[in-house]
Amino acid sequence: MDHNGFYRNKNILVTGGYGFIGSNLVCKLVRLGANVTVVDSFLENTSANKKNLEEVEGKFEYIAGDLCDSKVADTAVQNKDLIFHLAGNTVHGISMSNPKLDLDVNVLCTINILNACKINNKNTKIIFTSTRQVYGKPNYLPVDEKHGLNPPDVNAINKIAAENYLLLYDNVYGIKSLIFRLTNTYGPKQSMKLHLKQLVPTFVRLAMEEKDITVYGNGAELRDLNFVDDVIDALLIGGASELHGEIFNLGDTNYKSLLDMAKDVIDVSGKGSYKLVPFPDERKKINVGDTYLDISKIKNVLGWQPKTGFKDGVKRTLEYFKGKEEHYF
Repeated sequence: MDHNGFYRNKNILVTGGYGFIGSNLVCKLVRLGANVTVVDSFLENTSANKKNLEEVEGKFEYIAGDLCDSKVADTAVQNKDLIFHLAGNTVHGISMSNPKLDLDVNVLCTINILNACKINNKNTKIIFTSTRQVYGKPNYLPVDEKHGLNPPDVNAINKIAAENYLLLYDNVYGIKSLIFRLTNTYGPKQSMKLHLKQLVPTFVRLAMEEKDITVYGNGAELRDLNFVDDVIDALLIGGASELHGEIFNLGDTNYKSLLDMAKDVIDVSGKGSYKLVPFPDERKKINVGDTYLDISKIKNVLGWQPKTGFKDGVKRTLEYFKGKEEHYF
């Protein structure tokens, strides 16, 4: 199937559409000829940013509202062929300091969408973005979808709850859903604010500002990363497929050490430096060591695999943010 052609004239809802992944998805859907509706409450400490959808301004419908309000959800889901549910908190620190907020935006919003679909749109399909964090510290590598769940923080607990509500409503009420567990994702339109402590945005910003990139320990820990365009492709392929009631990992088979990431960012940007520092005690408690995901299932079932190498992704990220620092830093 031509998954790109599938979206022409489809009515699509994107929750969190002004955020990092959401805005990249909205721009792609508009280019594919979809009729796009965006819901975003501009929650503080997310990547939600008016700048993110400037290039498609006037080419989508915007619903200003909070999906924690069931009336907003009731309105938003009506007559939608597909719902990409990307709204929510993804920041570890916020989930730990404000667990009620994290519960509301990750679980209550999901329940409201599901109940709204049950009443107003049972024939839609929901694509949901979860996180590799649900696995916690790996028992084996690479981590596949059958790995046990050991959530290391409030955010992962709430993502697991949201996943289970989606699978329950798929099984009991026939409201179709697909779940994607994302790894470290980076690229244009992402918030570069340092207090969010996101891996690649922090490295890229510090390099752009010609500052030291802090790498903890010996920097040998391995991670997988996805450039945002590859993640968007996976979501679109999943949305266009007949599949539902399934969970897929996203990730990459080219794992990188944190030190190599820092060196690559410095090399591509031509700026910055790195320093190795011992792990602070508070980071030791939550550090999961090497962690990367097995993507065999999505490769075999949906035919997806990432196309963008890390250096190329960093280059495209740097090109986007150059001259836009005031909007993202």
